[in-house]
Amino acid sequence: MKKTEVTKTVDVYSAVKLTSSELEAIKIILINKLNANIEIVNSIDVSILGGLKIVIDGEVIDISLLGKLAQLKNQFTDILKE
Repeated sequence: MKKTEVTKTVDVYSAVKLTSSELEAIKIILINKLNANIEIVNSIDVSILGGLKIVIDGEVIDISLLGKLAQLKNQFTDILKE
């Protein structure tokens, strides 16, 4: 897949610093999905506990443990309301 000349900066939040090979793997996936050059900024956010939170053009992809726990809490709350 030919990528465009567009470069997107992607913020990747993780509970620990990602290795260069982990960042490269994420970059390759994003290049293929977004058809753009990718610049990754890895920031540490221990509050997410594990996993990743990825921000692209203001859109958040939350695959963190904290995000999953919040989803479970919401589902459980909805069940209790029934």
